[in-house]
Amino acid sequence: MNADQILDLLEDSDLEFEDNDDYDADPSFTLPNQHGNNILCESSDSEIRQFVKGKPRPVGLKHFVITTSDGLIIDYEIYQRLTTPFSDKSLGLGPAVILRLIITIPDGSSVFFDHYFMIIPLMKKLVQLKIHGTSTIQMNRLQKFQFKADSKMKRGDLEEVISDDKNISMLKWKDNKSVVTTSLCYGGLPTTTVSRWDKTQKKYIDVQIPNMISKYNEKMGGVDHFDQMMEYYRTWLKTRKWPLKFILHLLDLSVTNNLLQFRLEIGECLTMATPPPPTYQDTEEDGEPPIKIKPPAPIPGDDVRLDAYHHEPRAMDLKAPLSCRYKGYTSRSKVMCTKCKTFLWMSKGKMCFENYHQLK
Repeated sequence: MNADQILDLLEDSDLEFEDNDDYDADPSFTLPNQHGNNILCESSDSEIRQFVKGKPRPVGLKHFVITTSDGLIIDYEIYQRLTTPFSDKSLGLGPAVILRLIITIPDGSSVFFDHYFMIIPLMKKLVQLKIHGTSTIQMNRLQKFQFKADSKMKRGDLEEVISDDKNISMLKWKDNKSVVTTSLCYGGLPTTTVSRWDKTQKKYIDVQIPNMISKYNEKMGGVDHFDQMMEYYRTWLKTRKWPLKFILHLLDLSVTNNLLQFRLEIGECLTMATPPPPTYQDTEEDGEPPIKIKPPAPIPGDDVRLDAYHHEPRAMDLKAPLSCRYKGYTSRSKVMCTKCKTFLWMSKGKMCFENYHQLK
C-alpha cells in the first residue's frame, strides 16, 4: 500500500478497530494459518472491508503478517482486494499471499504455514525460489494421490511418499485424527516419543511422532504470541473514527515488535556473556588457607566398644562441644572416651556414656 492509498483511506468513517489472529513465518518463519486474517477495524463504508467468519468483529480491514517463530514481525500487507500488490497471482489468492510475504526473507529460509494457503504447485514454486516450505494440506489437494485410509491406521502410524524429483515429501500421521503435511526440508524420520492421553486405557501412552510434524508444531505459533503481546500493551481508545484506530494499531504494532526484539537481544547477550571472575580467591599468598571441614571420627567396632576395659571419660578443652555419637541423641558434649575417641553426653538425666559402652 503506497502513501496515496493510505491517505485515501484516512477519511472520516464509522470504523472500529479489532485485532485477532495473524500469520507466521521464520530462518524458520511462520506464515498465515486459516484464521490468520487480522481484522483491524470494523467498517460499513470502506471499499476494502472484508468479512471473516468466526471473528468477534467479523467485518473490517484485513492484513497478512509474516513473523519469526518468536513472534517478531518481519513484514505485512493490508488486503485491498484486486488492488493488493501481490507479485504472483497465477496460483490463486492463498499462494499469492505466501509469495508476497516471503519476498522479505533471505534464500534458504524455512517457512511454515497452514493448509488454507497450501497447494502442491506452491511447493514447486518455493523450490525455484530456494525457500524451504512446510505446511499441512487438505486431502482434496493431493492431485489424485490417496494415502492409506484412517480405518487401516492405528495411533502413531505414518505413511510417507516422496516426489520423483526428490524435492517434496508428503506424510500422513495418525494421532486421535489423521493429519497430512508436506515439506521441502523435513521427512518422517527421525521419530520422537510424545505422551498422549488414551481414552480407552484411561492413562497416558507413548506415541511416535514424525520429525516433520514435530518441527511444524515447534515453529508455528509466532503470530499467536505477538497477538498476545499486543493485547497486553494495547492503547485503548473508544472512538468511531477508524483512521485514528488504524494509526494507533500501527503504533502498538511497532512498540510491541520493538519490545520483542529488545527481549530477544537482551536474552542473547545474557546467554553469550562471560561470567565475571570471583571477587575473592583463597590462596596461600593470602595467608588464610581455605577452611577444611574434618570428617567425624569413625565409630569403633562392637568388640572394642563393649569390652568394658579402659573406657574412661575425659573433659576436653574445646571452644565448642561436639555432637554426641550415641545413636538417637543430638546433644553436644565436651566429654570424650579415651579409648573409643568418641564424644558422649554425660549428665544426671542422660547417661549416653554408660549406655554406649553397654548396649548393642
